[in-house]
Amino acid sequence: YGDNLYVVYEDWGGNVGPSPTLVSQQIRLSRSSDLGSTWNTDDVQVTNNNPSDLAITKYPSICVDQSNGDIYVAYVSNGSNGGVWDYEFMITRSTDGGANFAAEVQVNPDPGPSGGIYSWPCVAIDDSLDPSRIYVSYNNDTIGNDWNIHVATTTSDNFSTWTDRVVDDSSAFAFHHCIAVNPVDNSVNVVWGDGYIDSYGTNNLLFDRSTDYGDSWGTDVIIDDDPAVNVGPDNPALALNPSSGVPGVLFTSSEGYFSGDVQWHKFVKADSVNGSSWGAPIVLDTQTRPYLLRHGSLDVSSDGHWAAVTWSNWEVLFMESQDDGVTWTTGIDVVNNTGFSVYEPNMIMDDCKNVYVCWTDSRDFGSLLTTELYFDWGS
Repeated sequence: YGDNLYVVYEDWGGNVGPSPTLVSQQIRLSRSSDLGSTWNTDDVQVTNNNPSDLAITKYPSICVDQSNGDIYVAYVSNGSNGGVWDYEFMITRSTDGGANFAAEVQVNPDPGPSGGIYSWPCVAIDDSLDPSRIYVSYNNDTIGNDWNIHVATTTSDNFSTWTDRVVDDSSAFAFHHCIAVNPVDNSVNVVWGDGYIDSYGTNNLLFDRSTDYGDSWGTDVIIDDDPAVNVGPDNPALALNPSSGVPGVLFTSSEGYFSGDVQWHKFVKADSVNGSSWGAPIVLDTQTRPYLLRHGSLDVSSDGHWAAVTWSNWEVLFMESQDDGVTWTTGIDVVNNTGFSVYEPNMIMDDCKNVYVCWTDSRDFGSLLTTELYFDWGS
């Protein structure tokens, strides 16, 4: 928003080592007002968990209303249950540039005595409307729901009341997902991996969209169902061209996940704005070691300049396409890794095609138990 950049993250708190101490996890916000040249040293605590409760608060997702600068952060938390397998999906917002956050709102029903988990919320906003409309996709693994993808929605002037709908048509294990609003037709677009236990009989990458502000959803569209892939596709990142509205997806897939045969990052683009048909996936990078391909981040400009970052073999790789996703550059190592661990990259691209990347790494600690946030940018 303007020259402001925001990064939201989990703070596990406590200490590791010979005498570990544990306290409640918090969600925190780091801010820069000069496009990342400097960052505030006083990170803002978004959540207000009592340290002694050992609350688990995780999976934060952030978006900014470009019409007024309001910041929305969604996450899951077990509140004061202290480790009980019983998570709620929460959201909060700041109306003063991240200096303060309002009391959190619980969006979903309580899982109840049988427990369960709501996980991986992903928040998006349609700020072309007045009032703006907020959408959050999430997994519902409470008893009897089997990891279905849901989308909850409300307007910015009615923040405490949400409408919730099931998106996917499958019966089990819709997994990692991503949501985005189409800037051309205001449709709500969701993509997810449907694997492991799959009603379609294979592992698939699936897409669906709503044209009535999230109230109803169409039939799932299979984007990728490579029969050679026995785990995945998964970890999707979704972006839509601001000019054409055509969606594209960055995702992972794997053959022999546990034996470490082959793993890929791939890119695929729809043939039209409605996402009813998709082209053939393009391989961006390949690894042969297990567990070392994970989620990436994707963005696109109005003239079809795509940018992607991937987490691959403990590196953050940047790739781009200047011909609307037809061909891609070889990955450039953003971090210049010399042996430490890096994790969880995220990226955005501005209107001038400057790319801003953040990630966590352990260069100063030598262990993923203790990490720091790092940031870089390029043009």
